[in-house]
Amino acid sequence: MNSRLSIESIDGIKQLEQLIDEYDISTEDFCLVGSSALTVRGLRNNGDIDIVITGGKNTINPNGFEKVSIQSRKYTHLGISDTDLINNEENYDEVDGFKIARPEIVYSHKKLKKRDKDIRDIRLLQEYKDQTGDWNPDLVVESPDTGLITLVSRGRESVKEKGAYNTIRHGIPSYAQYFSPNVKFWNYYGEPTSIFGKAYRSYRVDGILRTLARGVRLIKLNEPTGYLDRYSKLRHKAKVGTLVERKLRLEFPTGELLGEQYRNERFEQWDIIVRLLAADNIINNEPIPNVIKSFEELSGEQVITPLTELLTKESQMQERLETTISYSGDILEPNRLAVTLAIDPCSVPVKIGSGKATDSYPFQWFDRSEFSERDTDLLKKRFTRLLYDSGGLFVFMLWPPAQPYVDTIVDKIQSEQNLHFVRQFQLTDDTFEHFVQDMYKMQGIRRKHIETKVNEIGRIDKKIAFGGVELANPRVREGKSHEMNEVKERIRREFAREVLPENPAANILMHSTDNYTHNRQTWDVIEEYYGHEPYIH
Repeated sequence: MNSRLSIESIDGIKQLEQLIDEYDISTEDFCLVGSSALTVRGLRNNGDIDIVITGGKNTINPNGFEKVSIQSRKYTHLGISDTDLINNEENYDEVDGFKIARPEIVYSHKKLKKRDKDIRDIRLLQEYKDQTGDWNPDLVVESPDTGLITLVSRGRESVKEKGAYNTIRHGIPSYAQYFSPNVKFWNYYGEPTSIFGKAYRSYRVDGILRTLARGVRLIKLNEPTGYLDRYSKLRHKAKVGTLVERKLRLEFPTGELLGEQYRNERFEQWDIIVRLLAADNIINNEPIPNVIKSFEELSGEQVITPLTELLTKESQMQERLETTISYSGDILEPNRLAVTLAIDPCSVPVKIGSGKATDSYPFQWFDRSEFSERDTDLLKKRFTRLLYDSGGLFVFMLWPPAQPYVDTIVDKIQSEQNLHFVRQFQLTDDTFEHFVQDMYKMQGIRRKHIETKVNEIGRIDKKIAFGGVELANPRVREGKSHEMNEVKERIRREFAREVLPENPAANILMHSTDNYTHNRQTWDVIEEYYGHEPYIH
């Protein structure tokens, strides 16, 4: 706690002292919230004195004390009840005998509401954090408590206090603000990311039948046993077996196949990268790296000899080698897969079979086995290259207006996802227009829309930041990654008000890719303007 804090700086504090004397209230039984928490820290003057009190609003009548306002359920949307706020020492500072809500709680509340006055206060609190160090990041709440119990509880209490009419009239916009912020009830109107927002948009655009069909699929995807979804994936459909029987070749997109090798958000088959690295060196007649030989010794797996034989066989074939995978997506022939990926990383010819899957080799296995830092760096770089070449690496791009916030936005993305690299490059005004056209024409965006985007960005410096994002579960549905879209929309919501107050759609703040094909096409465009493959330093 900052020992220099003083209650005397709060405007109207004498009225509050008179009120608690009149009602014989202990300072242990209430907590000051809202702007008073900023005033006591010297950030700005307060308006009213808002307090949360044990027993709720009906405990006292503040008539005659116009500076004092009694609040209830002030921070329940943050998962902090009134009782918890008052009784949990982590949630308040004690200043001259009064409890004052911690700045992190006020900050979290304002980050979610984002009214004009909240934007200003957010900046003040960020400066306070940077200048004083009086900050506990564990108290910061990034997303609201959206549980059914919370919603029902808030609604019930609101009906008691305000009546059903006012609860409904104020409740719907409030729900949209806290729990479904993509529904257009205020300035920002990006793409929906909540279930409520997606359903509303789907109903408006595609009608009730399409919306219900999507709802059934969502139940299948989230049903806890997994049985409903078992036969809905590509490799489990009857047509897969039919194609195998007809001896037609199945092509599995590499990004999707790699996605099947994650467990608990972690890539488990780093042995594939070891084998791929070996295949590269055999093909190019280069010395085999030590990491390959060490892997053979420590794991007992054969890599160099079988790869050499397979590469010789592959060179004599008219078709690429097929790799056998199980119905659950496990790799049964990792050396064949490595040969296939070394020749063409974009897709893998597969056949469905049975057998023992290769052992798991998470990255931690290499750490425990005492591989050198040079060895593990080599594996990481080859993994990045594989994701990049195959389209498995998603792209985010920050347009020029975002430049002052690039570091903050990148930190935000990195806190949520595995970020492989970030790069920046400069374009002239003319080149920038061509770049935007090339970026969007692959999506079939109309030229008029592209011209509008270029004009909205205006004549500011055409510096662009971009990066490669690894998604353990991209959740691609109907050609669009819901995971990447939600990353983009969270960034837009958080920064649009500050960066683009006149652009409520925030469509000149951040761009992201939709699926594996879009990834690969986008990297091709970036390469052309950046000058080389961006994963190379």
